[in-house]
Amino acid sequence: MTETIGTSKVTLIRENEDGSADYQFNFSPEELDALTRLGILTAIQAGIEDAKKLDPETYKDWHSDFDPEEHDR
Repeated sequence: MTETIGTSKVTLIRENEDGSADYQFNFSPEELDALTRLGILTAIQAGIEDAKKLDPETYKDWHSDFDPEEHDR
């Protein structure tokens, strides 16, 4: 089964016994570039959010997550 969405094509390869499925995606070069940019930006944003946990002013309880003595109290 193949479905066309815009200029992209999605093809069902097989349905697996565990309920998952394998698909093949065919994107135009422009769509692939846009998807790659989105993936990179999403990864950068996730890294920035994770890094906020390292700033004691932003994340006040940061030390308690990593200080074993804090957990013993």
